[in-house]
Amino acid sequence: MLAVRTPYRDVIGEHWFRIIVLTPRRYSSLGRLLKSIDATDYGDPKVELEIRIDYDESDDYQKTVEVAEEFTFRHGTKHIHK
Repeated sequence: MLAVRTPYRDVIGEHWFRIIVLTPRRYSSLGRLLKSIDATDYGDPKVELEIRIDYDESDDYQKTVEVAEEFTFRHGTKHIHK
């Protein structure tokens, strides 16, 4: 898994942070990472969280999608790409 934090400027000009999480079908590791990301203090900026899950026809893939979908991100928006 890889988490990348990159500052960028969105279309309305606000400063945000974007965190991109790339993951295969490792739902336990994803759950731990998401808890860590949510526990972080980001200060004032809004944060966008992107979770990108590699497609795979397995039960582990489905569990990974469930972990991502059930996660509530308190610091901004969450997008899941599966």
